Amino acid sequence: MRFHFKSFSIKQEQSAMKVGTDGVLLGAWVNPKSYPHHILDIGTGTGLIAIMLGQRFTRSQIHAIDIDQASAEEAIFNAQSSPWSERLNITHCALQDYNHSNKYDLIVSNPPYFRNTTLSNDKSRDLARNNLALSLEYLVERSYDLLHENGELALIVPSNEFETIQLLAEKFNFYIIKLCWVRGNHQSPIKRLLIALSKNKEILEEKNLTIENSRHNYTEEYINLFQDFYLKL
Repeated sequence: MRFHFKSFSIKQEQSAMKVGTDGVLLGAWVNPKSYPHHILDIGTGTGLIAIMLGQRFTRSQIHAIDIDQASAEEAIFNAQSSPWSERLNITHCALQDYNHSNKYDLIVSNPPYFRNTTLSNDKSRDLARNNLALSLEYLVERSYDLLHENGELALIVPSNEFETIQLLAEKFNFYIIKLCWVRGNHQSPIKRLLIALSKNKEILEEKNLTIENSRHNYTEEYINLFQDFYLKL
């Protein structure tokens, strides 16, 4: 499938992590209760999620950061080539070094999730895939500081990280307000979790999403979620 973005295509030649289902899921699914005038995308990669949010939230200013220089440069190219370039700002920066005077209404991240895995000879790929430089704990803690009182943090993670995020939410005074359990097809196990955290307690919204009925035969719920972003679906 190819991204629509109103005739705009994503370049993905240099980035350590290519355009994949996880980023697409998060960019389409996130739906904060209050309009997000200021958004931060942590670990932007190709800039995919930031650009999707630029298309969806037409009055938002969107900042995106990535620790990997090649990925940041590619995200800058993609952002500048998009119709929403004036509202997209990409920075080559680690979250640990990121300073911003204003608070955000929405923070999104498709974080690195492999732990204690064998490293390759590709430093950029290792940073993107392994939580060497960005642990879930630090991501949640730092996001709390960067969010407005009514802001939300939205993540996509492996489903087996749910208990970890529950503990981190409690530790850093977040409430889990939305869950979406994702499976590839009706027979496959749940492998991904879309999750939204807020500083304010809300009634939990919990759903399930199945991507395919069969190979390349997408479910109605998946098509409804993604039809604004693909040329063909």
